[in-house]
Amino acid sequence: MKRTDEAASTRAARPLLAPYARLLAWTIGATIAIAAAAQGVTTYSGSAVSSYGTINGWGVTDAYAGGMLHTSYVSTTLRSPKGRTSSSGWRSSINSVRADVSLGWDGTDLGTYTESSDHKFYCNVIHAFVVLGATQGSTTAPYVALALVTSDQLPMDNSAREEYNFQLGQYDLGTFRCGGYNVNCPLWVTGVQVKGQVSPNTFTGLIMFKRRIIKSITYDNTAEDPLYTKTNVMDGYESDYQDQDPQSGGSGGKVYDWDAPGTGNAGSAEVGHIRRKRSNYREWAELSNGLKVSADLNWFSRLSVYKSQSSGDLLKADISGDNVAGVGSTNTTWDLR
Repeated sequence: MKRTDEAASTRAARPLLAPYARLLAWTIGATIAIAAAAQGVTTYSGSAVSSYGTINGWGVTDAYAGGMLHTSYVSTTLRSPKGRTSSSGWRSSINSVRADVSLGWDGTDLGTYTESSDHKFYCNVIHAFVVLGATQGSTTAPYVALALVTSDQLPMDNSAREEYNFQLGQYDLGTFRCGGYNVNCPLWVTGVQVKGQVSPNTFTGLIMFKRRIIKSITYDNTAEDPLYTKTNVMDGYESDYQDQDPQSGGSGGKVYDWDAPGTGNAGSAEVGHIRRKRSNYREWAELSNGLKVSADLNWFSRLSVYKSQSSGDLLKADISGDNVAGVGSTNTTWDLR
């Protein structure tokens, strides 16, 4: 009988305890909601490219609440277009915590890098975790698309534009007889501009152009002049000829390089002689730490100049396709055959 009475007593008590249990559950839930929404909990994340080409991601959980002790947690993952990942795992700290991740630049893994962060905090008042919503960010790996420009004028947003005019005496590209303050003027040159379109166009790191002479031969009539023959050597680096800041002049992600391969007699050859120059170049873009961020741009220049007794140096157009610059390569024989 005693055991039966205890069972009856427990059954009778359950209806009385149920409202308190529901009230406790509601109180905990309401406390979590208040902690997450009304007590200034902050979560955010993002991603960006460093000036050295590294892709960075980060996430922050700030669960500070006046008078309440919270432990913040965050976990951040950065993913490349081809699936490379960098993950922080869960990081924790009192009130505020940040987790940073990064991936190195890879020329075969270009495009949009995505970052995601999970957030939560532990409340010592309710002795429970509060799971917060995830945050995300994205950025684009830096890359420079190069193009050769051989006509028109240097654009106003090219900060090396005035140096071109100072050295050569005009703003126009193409083949002309230079008249500026370059020590080699006057001679015939072919002015070219290499334009680099930077992605993302908000990138602020400096970008430098490098150029290698694949082959350059100068001829006096049909004979090679060994003093002016170059094979597989770095071309002279002139920072004044480059606009390395992708944001200068309001260009919004463009950088520039210019060059003006040229030749002429200038008293070095007899009247009636023809100087011919055939050159192949390979050009690319680098960040300030030497990281290559472009494909190779192969371009060429070819030029022929005749020494006249009465008129000085004159452009010689006796060979089809001569006296131009362009993308690709040229035959380096005197007659372009």
